[in-house]
Amino acid sequence: MNVPNHLIKQKLQNVFFILGSNCGGKSSMAKALAEKHDMVLYSADEHYWNHRKQTDSAVEVNMNRPFHGWDEYFSRNPRDQAKWLLRCKDEEIPYILCDLMVLASSTDKKIIVDTHNMGDLAKEITNYNRVIYLYADEETVRNDFFEREDKLPLLKVIQTKTTHPDKALNNLLETVSLIARSEIDEALSSNFKTHQRTLNISFEERMTLVEKHFKL
Repeated sequence: MNVPNHLIKQKLQNVFFILGSNCGGKSSMAKALAEKHDMVLYSADEHYWNHRKQTDSAVEVNMNRPFHGWDEYFSRNPRDQAKWLLRCKDEEIPYILCDLMVLASSTDKKIIVDTHNMGDLAKEITNYNRVIYLYADEETVRNDFFEREDKLPLLKVIQTKTTHPDKALNNLLETVSLIARSEIDEALSSNFKTHQRTLNISFEERMTLVEKHFKL
């Protein structure tokens, strides 16, 4: 049974989405807004492995793709790897929306969501002032990818579990750069509000901009 998009939209009226690219400031912004405005924080990254357990390998074929070791995972052509990871994100979206509908029905608080892009679906399940794309350019993504603590275990895997760590690292950074380009293109063509992370604006100024857009 497919849930109609207009029904999803009704259920998610109190949900605010921060979309965009790696290193765009999504997670930091969502956390700060949740703390300041007493919102419920939902971070899609924290739910991926639980979602994967619920998948059907015949349906979500990308999320269930097997890899035979870290060398295979990190040695793939970056363009192919980027396409595969983007398809994984697409397959996870229904699980995220199910979580959010359940969460929205259980609280009167506003919900702030840190998640990946949803393509044209966002236009059908929410409103303009419930979505903002925060992004960074490809060079920033490549340079700052491992600044977040939650990315450091991945770096350790590359350094200790791959045969050619330098090549594996370069492949990964090229992959995330390609994903960022795709996510930026989607943001800029979405007709939703967007904001690029730069050194010319402080986090506090950026937060004020997001608050104004969300009418918090």
